[in-house]
Amino acid sequence: MTPLEQMRVWLKTFPGGIPGNFQVDYTGEIPQNAGLFPAGTTEVSRERSVSGRVTVTNRLEFALYAVFEKPVDAPAISAENAEWVMELQRWVQEQSALGLAPVFGNVNTRAETITAQNGAFHSKKDNGAGVYAVTVTAQFQLAMGAAGRDVPGIP
Repeated sequence: MTPLEQMRVWLKTFPGGIPGNFQVDYTGEIPQNAGLFPAGTTEVSRERSVSGRVTVTNRLEFALYAVFEKPVDAPAISAENAEWVMELQRWVQEQSALGLAPVFGNVNTRAETITAQNGAFHSKKDNGAGVYAVTVTAQFQLAMGAAGRDVPGIP
């Protein structure tokens, strides 16, 4: 399973629910929709051992956009939407801390972290929909052999 598929399947287990059919690279402006946008991988560090093994620390980022109803005259709905964002961020932190989040690396996997942060109201659409955004980040290590190939199962 690809990292994108792993992240999408895992986020669908959020008890607060991911709205709609949870698409990739797209979310409509209709309330009760969500989209997961991969933002790519950033290499954080690289270490080479005397044996030629390379350990790379990577950061994998996703933007999660959720579209909810957001009428101007309904502050209670706005508060519910904000609570959803905050609860999602808390749940991701808890899942990561308890070792229940996906694993992307092959070195020191118990130290991997997944965070959800910078959750905020993103924009309001003319149809009364509000778009909320959360950045989901996984930081992990990969060990690669001397020729640069992944070496699965290295402890």
